[in-house]
Amino acid sequence: MKKFNLAILIVALLAGCTLITDYTANHEFSSFIDNDVQLKEQVLVCNETPLKSKSGESIDYELVFNINHVRKCFFGETVSVLPPGTALNIKRVEKHSIYSVKNIEYIYFIGSTVTPNGKPIEFYYNYGAVGYHENQPW
Repeated sequence: MKKFNLAILIVALLAGCTLITDYTANHEFSSFIDNDVQLKEQVLVCNETPLKSKSGESIDYELVFNINHVRKCFFGETVSVLPPGTALNIKRVEKHSIYSVKNIEYIYFIGSTVTPNGKPIEFYYNYGAVGYHENQPW
């Protein structure tokens, strides 16, 4: 029985676990909630790996800060390019803590916008690792 418990522990450590925390009310991010954020730089809308949110929904579209002004996503399908001036409505903020051999925590903004061709989308944006939030597109 001890070997079985040890095996389960080892598998959990190697496979990793994710804890999702709602950060919407956090003082650092509360000013973003339900306010339109205007882009100052262009971002790509990519359809690669859906984000599983705390509410259990799967969000397909990721906004990727397009620092080098490329026209295509590096991974997955390029859905659109959002130009500067596009309004983003941030609905909530989540912290995803990944516990594995190496631990890391990411902040995700979840919201909605309208693409230049008029298509409304729900998106997620990786705001960065906890404690590092420099170089944002707004």
